[in-house]
Amino acid sequence: MNAPAEFKLPQYGLKVSPPVVTTIHFADHGQDFLSWGLCANGIVRECFPMQGWVWNGHVVINPAKLKRGATVEFIDHMDLKLKNIRYAVAKVERVKP
Repeated sequence: MNAPAEFKLPQYGLKVSPPVVTTIHFADHGQDFLSWGLCANGIVRECFPMQGWVWNGHVVINPAKLKRGATVEFIDHMDLKLKNIRYAVAKVERVKP
């Protein structure tokens, strides 16, 4: 079913989220999150399998340079402090343009 021609997202107050272009998979040490999906600007948009309410909105520093074994540094969107994740990166997947 197609939307009517007059359908416009702003008219209905809907926002379109930018796509995930990088997925960071963390080493599994029993934590509640195993991966983050990042937008092109490094903002965490997805967190799986749980705790999206905690991590979504943080800004990852230098996501293009992340590789296996790296420590993820991010700016906490709540207090604007630089922090890092104690779990090492297991894998980084990037969407090809």
